Amino acid sequence: MARLLSSSVARFETDFAGLIVGQTDSFFQSSAGSFAGSAAGAITMLCGTKYADLQVTVQRWDLRPEYEFGWEDRDEVPFEERLGSGALMVSGFEMVPGSEHDITGLGRARALIHARGRYRYEYGDHSVPDGLPPEEWLIQLFPDPDAHDALHGEPRRLAGRSPLKAGPRGSWHAALHVWQQTGWSSFMASTPGYLQVSSGLWAVGGPCTKESLLQEILRRHPYTVGEGGKGGAADGPVPLPGNIMRSYKDVWAMRREQFASLAGLPFAETYGDVIDALIAIGLLLRWHRSGTDLLVLNPSPGLVSDAVDLDPALSKVVLMDRYSDFRAAADDLRNLLRWAAGHAITSTPRRIGVRLCLAPEEVIGALRQLRTQRTIDIDVPDEDLTPNRTFIAQSVATN
Repeated sequence: MARLLSSSVARFETDFAGLIVGQTDSFFQSSAGSFAGSAAGAITMLCGTKYADLQVTVQRWDLRPEYEFGWEDRDEVPFEERLGSGALMVSGFEMVPGSEHDITGLGRARALIHARGRYRYEYGDHSVPDGLPPEEWLIQLFPDPDAHDALHGEPRRLAGRSPLKAGPRGSWHAALHVWQQTGWSSFMASTPGYLQVSSGLWAVGGPCTKESLLQEILRRHPYTVGEGGKGGAADGPVPLPGNIMRSYKDVWAMRREQFASLAGLPFAETYGDVIDALIAIGLLLRWHRSGTDLLVLNPSPGLVSDAVDLDPALSKVVLMDRYSDFRAAADDLRNLLRWAAGHAITSTPRRIGVRLCLAPEEVIGALRQLRTQRTIDIDVPDEDLTPNRTFIAQSVATN
């Protein structure tokens, strides 16, 4: 029968939904992905909201402990003590004082990870109701002399979707999301006023007049109206970004020039100018219905890289925008490859999906993202990656 050797409890608040249990010089070696991931000396987990109130219990056992009932989420990951790296510490945004947990002699191990309370709020909630119990986590470490890889074990159990994963989208919001996937949003992010216009388009949720869109933008961003509250919806000034690092100012200015040149318009000075530019570029389309001129989203604008000569830094960002929906799943795959023999996996998208509680399509998207990043080599072309197709994925970089 398994015997509990030690146990410690930490109570604290985190930021960015982060939770790490690791040796002091091994933090940030892994990513939580969709729920939890690990590297030698560190386990990283994803909380349910950005500012989570946490109660974290860490246990060390001599053998695999018995099944713990009553938890909503559960996973199992490899772990390995890094010699000379000290005790485990619990960390949210910062290390929690007094949370040291001795793992001397643990060696190669497994960690059972349990969580509950992650589905009571959204990621961006800035506060939780008074009296709400903390989000609870239990991490149980035990030796693994057989050194199993990360694909080994029971299927991950998640009671709901990841807090960072978007829910179902209607046709309007799906079309706006395409602007991100095709790189246009990243390209236009440096244009003053674009983010405010984009949030206005998200809020109106369907075809709208230019005037109603402007009213929604200024309702959401009233601080941008002219001096003394003057300036109507059409001429409310656009604030210049005030948080650009100095080294990026020249690059961002170049992108704003490209945006203006592409639209055939001078620099945008008002939200109305930004909307006109989006129409000129073809991201917004005009639709005449029942005697009213409406604006609609172009759901197929093409890749920004086909229309603009991008600088190298932005080219990399835009390349990854195509797979923005699969970033968490890609981190899950990195965690698998880290522990695989020779940093190579032979499997199918369906088998990996069953193990990690992912749809096969998410695994395929993640594989394509990692290949595009040149993080892995795959012996199957993108078009032949189907749910039941066996493939071999080999890490190019093994960190």
